[in-house]
Amino acid sequence: MWWRASHLPDQGVAWVAELEAARAEIAGELKALLDEDRITFRHGHRPGNGFDVWHLNDSMAPRSMARLDALDAPYRGARSVLFCRIEPGARLETHSDYYNYVLTAHLPLFTAERRALLQHATYDLDEFDRTLAADPYPIFEKRGTAGMVFRPSADEATHEPWFDEHNKPPAASLVDTTFTHSAFNDNADEDIYFLHLGVWHPGMTAAERDAVRLLDETFRKLRAA
Repeated sequence: MWWRASHLPDQGVAWVAELEAARAEIAGELKALLDEDRITFRHGHRPGNGFDVWHLNDSMAPRSMARLDALDAPYRGARSVLFCRIEPGARLETHSDYYNYVLTAHLPLFTAERRALLQHATYDLDEFDRTLAADPYPIFEKRGTAGMVFRPSADEATHEPWFDEHNKPPAASLVDTTFTHSAFNDNADEDIYFLHLGVWHPGMTAAERDAVRLLDETFRKLRAA
């Protein structure tokens, strides 16, 4: 499922709409970190795919973390809080996160120049599948676009742009990333930056969150052994 801040489920996610007001401060802190060369991005899914991440923490990004806490977003202990960078020409491989107890909020932050982007549109899945083997994105992309390819059901594939024709980012979104999805940046020379925030599903009780945290910690220890 995909929810924009203007159309959210009834309970537990009111903070998504408030995340919009935090965009300028969060983007400003990221720009300062970049200008001061205090941030080192590392590859996200696999080396060389042009999708890089940096993990926020209270000491390096105190203003952003404080704003997230003020929103009462249930992110502590859920999953990583990331600044993400997608390099020009990069295409993140199609994937699913395979678990639905954590949802993902996306907040596009900035790119340096105006880019003309596709508007939200839904495409016939058969057409999508016919072209997938040769090129995963030909029916979505044209030079200068960036966004996500999202398959909310077995019947459709949707493109969501990260900036409109006036170079304005859209509202924050909340995504169930168990659904197959990808991301791309078809700009010729501009990186795209956005905030990636993992949050507990609003249906999770406190006891269930604690149990999942314990399991995650146990698995990390086993992998490290």
